[in-house]
Amino acid sequence: MNPNDNLERETRPARGQPPLSMRTDMPQGLGGWLVLLQINMYYSLLLFSDYFFRGLLPIYSSETWHSLTSPDGAYYNPHAKRLFMLETLSTAVMLGLLVVALVLLYRKKSAFPWIMICYFVLTVLFDLGTSMVFDRFLTYEDLGGAERDQYTKTGLVIQRLTFCVVWTAYLLRSKRVKNTFVN
Repeated sequence: MNPNDNLERETRPARGQPPLSMRTDMPQGLGGWLVLLQINMYYSLLLFSDYFFRGLLPIYSSETWHSLTSPDGAYYNPHAKRLFMLETLSTAVMLGLLVVALVLLYRKKSAFPWIMICYFVLTVLFDLGTSMVFDRFLTYEDLGGAERDQYTKTGLVIQRLTFCVVWTAYLLRSKRVKNTFVN
């Protein structure tokens, strides 16, 4: 008899018992701290949608686009075309990731934690990139009267980084997450 056989048997549930992932005494389901994550996901979805549809898409109207990208425009900046297209693309990617994450969340798919971790990391990277790009290529006048601090706040990046680290740790270590997202 192999001594390792006993070790394997001890980690398996007894005959007639449900597998460990199906046990009801383990935390599972979309409750607990996952409720806060869901609230944040819906709030972010609303913010990104509002920014995308009311903040970015109007820039592409012919009059506004001309004033930003044409050399004779009132707010011309040679980098504006690429910057706004990049901002629009990054916002669309974030919206898409959130929608995919919500679908995976409610279907309890095992890919959900990894999609959310990608979302958190991309949020930090896009915030950092936006801050650096706006600081480098745009002047206060280019921002159309918006507060420059809105685009260059270091505190915002640190806040997002902290948020990312905390939720990533939760998604990787939580028993509830491991027991819920098994499909």
